[in-house]
Amino acid sequence: MASRFRLDRVLDHKRQLEQERQRDLQSVTAEERRLLEELGALQQREREHMEAISNRTRQGGVDSEQLQAALAYIDTITRAIERQERLLRECSERVSSGRQALVAALQEKQSLEMLKRKQQEAERLESNREEAKRNDDMTTNRYARRRREV
Repeated sequence: MASRFRLDRVLDHKRQLEQERQRDLQSVTAEERRLLEELGALQQREREHMEAISNRTRQGGVDSEQLQAALAYIDTITRAIERQERLLRECSERVSSGRQALVAALQEKQSLEMLKRKQQEAERLESNREEAKRNDDMTTNRYARRRREV
């Protein structure tokens, strides 16, 4: 009969911890993707407005008040882009930390699983030795009985 791995509870905890780390990483990765998409949209909006201003100034139909308002709006978008880039950098750092935490949890779990496999292998070898010894004893007894009968 196989004995219970004495660190099974710890191994179960490590498995739960790994799953938790995976969920955390998925969450921050999704947030990073969302922030990246928002940044792309802001950059696209900035390009479009810059092109519109450029086209209108080339056509000569822009007064100074409209130009100032358009440039103020572009400045607002630029600040929003800078803010989004900062948020994206912070999120990327959380993604990196999350990956490191997941790798650490995986390594800990794998170490315990390796110990468990080694224990199971040692138990299997011991069981095989015991069975071989029983078989040898039975063979020896049969041989001795036959010798006595002859």
